Amino acid sequence: MSAWQRTLNISAVHTKLTDGEISPKDAAASILAAIKKLDRFVGSAAWVNAETDRLIEMIEDTSDDIEFGVEDFDNIMYEVYEWGDMSLDNKFGGRKVCWVETHK
Repeated sequence: MSAWQRTLNISAVHTKLTDGEISPKDAAASILAAIKKLDRFVGSAAWVNAETDRLIEMIEDTSDDIEFGVEDFDNIMYEVYEWGDMSLDNKFGGRKVCWVETHK
């Protein structure tokens, strides 16, 4: 099993979106806020900060679209999962950036 260095718990956001309580755009805004609250990386993993900043910028740019919808949200989630799954040590089952928790 991977050794996740951070946890992005967005299970409440996911539930609200699935239940129709919030829009995909509102869900993206909540996820963006949660990512911004994560601790920055230091030392040999500091390069992740640039990738995190890129992800934040992509979410901000995408969610600014007035016609933001489900497909845009799905694209954001794909990028969030890819970011979280980046390896910090290039070992199978090794250290990864962030566990993205969508279900309790």
